This record gives sequence, structure tokens and C-alpha cells, in this order.
Amino acid sequence: QGKNVADVLVFTGESSPNTAFLKPEIKQMGFDYDLIAANKLKDLTVKDGIIYSSVGNAYKILVLPNSDFIKPETLHKVKELVDGGAKVIGQKPSQSPSLTNFPNADEVVKKYVAELWTSGLVKEIPIETVLNQQIPDFKIENSDKTDLSFIHRKTEDADIYFIANARKEAREIPISFRVSGKQPELWNAEKGTIKDLVVFQENED
Repeated sequence: QGKNVADVLVFTGESSPNTAFLKPEIKQMGFDYDLIAANKLKDLTVKDGIIYSSVGNAYKILVLPNSDFIKPETLHKVKELVDGGAKVIGQKPSQSPSLTNFPNADEVVKKYVAELWTSGLVKEIPIETVLNQQIPDFKIENSDKTDLSFIHRKTEDADIYFIANARKEAREIPISFRVSGKQPELWNAEKGTIKDLVVFQENED
């Protein structure tokens, strides 16, 4: 139930199928991401610097693919988003993958590159650099960060985190969630029980 919470939206590029866009580095930093294909990019909107999908999911960052190829119409949409205040990062492209309007399309791509990348509206920096400036959605507060994964979904009145421990033994690990002003509950999927957590702390960040 609810909508998936992800800070990052990853554009998979102009080609299809798109199956090689796993971003474990994002999850390891305590954030999540969604993928968006070229045919859905046109439906994105931006308000107050937040990017919204057609179904209302919200994102802080759009990541373009590591590719030299991008269509002029895609760059037109990217310009529309950054003009509205969206944060977009990614590799600087150099040409269009389509033969439509060749070679003029390549000149249009170069024009957009000068307008977006050269001016700094789109930055060619790693996603880790951007996320290091953000508060993680899910943070393990000790040195043993392996074999734990999370999914965060949000309803109108609740934040739901599913935490999975891939090890066979039980573990006690302090974890921070990017939520405040709410009473945390522990839902046990195996026993079907719900109980309030008595020991928790709200931090300033």
C-alpha cells in the first residue's frame, strides 16, 4: 500500500530494452531510486524543485544515462525541467541516436549541451556527490552495514519501512529513518503482530 519513496529518478536512455540500470551505490547510501523510460519522460512535471511523475511520485534528482547519445526532444524536456527548478545530473551527450532530421539533429543536441551543461544547469557529477549533501532515508548507525535492505512506502498518514535481514541469525542494529513526529510501530510479518516501540530517539536532523 502507499507510494514508493525514492529520492532519485534514473532515466534509462533512448534504447530498449533497458535492463542494466541497477544502482547499488544509491541503496548503499541509504536512498532509493526508480527508473523511467523515454516514453514516460515527457509526462514529468516540476514544482518547488521537486520532480513529479504522472502518478504523483516525487523525486529530488533526475539522473541521465552515461551515454553519448540523446534525442533533441529529450533535451528539450530536460531544459523544461531545469528551468522549473529541477536538479538534473549526467554525462554530457554529443549526438542524437536517431537518423531523423540528420545531421541537423546533432547540431540541435550540441546547442542544448552548450545551454545546459556549459552553463551549469545540468552538472556532470557522480550521484554520490549529490547524495552526500542529503539526509539518508535509511541509515545504519554502526559499522556492520551489510546484508540489510529496505523499502519505504508512504500513505497519507504513515511511513512504512520494510527491513530485510539477509543473514540467518537475528541482529540488533541501531537505524535512523528520515521521519519525525510519529510513534514508531513494529509490524512482525511472521507473527502478524503490531506493537509500539518504546525505545526510540528523535534527532535534530
